[in-house]
Amino acid sequence: MTLFGLDNCPEATRAQLTRLTASLRAACGDALRSVVLHGSLAMGSFSVQRSDVDVLALIDGAIAYDARTALTRLLLEVSAQPHPIEISVLNSRAIGPWTHPAPYEFHFSESWRERAQAAPPPGGIDPDLSGHVFLARARGRALLGPPPAEVLPEVPEALYRKSILADGLSDEFGLPGLLQSATPVYVALNACRTLAYLLDGKLRSKDEGGMWALIELPWWYSSFVAKALEALRAGLPDPVYSIEDRTRFMNYLISRVRGAATEVQDR
Repeated sequence: MTLFGLDNCPEATRAQLTRLTASLRAACGDALRSVVLHGSLAMGSFSVQRSDVDVLALIDGAIAYDARTALTRLLLEVSAQPHPIEISVLNSRAIGPWTHPAPYEFHFSESWRERAQAAPPPGGIDPDLSGHVFLARARGRALLGPPPAEVLPEVPEALYRKSILADGLSDEFGLPGLLQSATPVYVALNACRTLAYLLDGKLRSKDEGGMWALIELPWWYSSFVAKALEALRAGLPDPVYSIEDRTRFMNYLISRVRGAATEVQDR
């Protein structure tokens, strides 16, 4: 199974992006400055069966209630048709200079569907945005407006590291949660690319992080990583790992990530 990028994605994926961008323009009007694709589809590692479509939208000013309602209705219709969409709408006047966690005007993902059906989601703050915007500036693709590095604010590298470490070491979604996680592929490959970044400063997709791990990690972890890569690339269900394999991989990666993070801070 092929992993796709924006330039060679299936027609159904491109049509979903076109509909999303047009609807954002209709809902936000002249306030919409930019729509940026980031994540796996921007970096050429998009799995039709497994991946989300990750988007940032930048607007001038706060989002009006009517626009919020329209966006909620739009995302309920467009997300999961065919791919889940995760989107954050940012107010350009509220995010410079960058703060962590950063504020957003609107957010939607499939995990928010039930609450969005009840009422338009309010704004808030999100520590993950430091990671998303940093990566989008470097490897994102503009769906509307200037290139991402020209329109998105700079995120200090220290805040990017703080964001990805919090994600990778969180009890629920990060490595500690690997023992019970229903999505070990995401956790394992995300941890690999986090460790790789801390060691060499290169921004990678989950697929690229897994390929790095096959070369750089001790050989006895190769099977664990290879199964995760196979599931991602072939669109297969997450492999069944034993608790012993999960525990060994988790403990090793936590130790390496924490050690690498300390070394970076001491430089």
